[in-house]
Amino acid sequence: LYGFLWNTNQYNPCSNPNEHEFFLLWTTLSTFGHNFSVVNYIMIGIGGGRDHHERIQGLTKAIQFIESNLTHEITVNDIANHVYASKAHYQHVFSLATGITIGDYIRNRRLSLAGQDLLLSKNRIIDVAMKYQYDSQESFSKAFTRFHGITPHSARKQSHRLKYFR
Repeated sequence: LYGFLWNTNQYNPCSNPNEHEFFLLWTTLSTFGHNFSVVNYIMIGIGGGRDHHERIQGLTKAIQFIESNLTHEITVNDIANHVYASKAHYQHVFSLATGITIGDYIRNRRLSLAGQDLLLSKNRIIDVAMKYQYDSQESFSKAFTRFHGITPHSARKQSHRLKYFR
């Protein structure tokens, strides 16, 4: 479930009130029974004839596309094309909306889901690595350890509590 609220009158430091508008992005996702919300204030410049509704729909569409393709190869170009925007523009808009880059969002979501897979399934570590688009078990283990602070083998063996990026 994705929800968005916006208020363009909340704050506007610009001398020209039409120069920029602010709105509140509220997102609620449900994965593996965990509900979570992301709330960020974002500043999006007016331009290109896109209104608020179209911008919000674009963010929703991008997040849905990413979430649907986390086990597939996905690029920033794929996401930008899906929402009919240029790569550079959409990277900027996404970073403003979420506070992180598209690449970081994808990586963090994949590592979160991989951790869940390791704890909830009997799949081999290499199979989980390949499922989430890692080229080798070694690269997966390095990324997993950096993100969760524990190796995939130790996480599974000890049923360790892992980070879950929302």
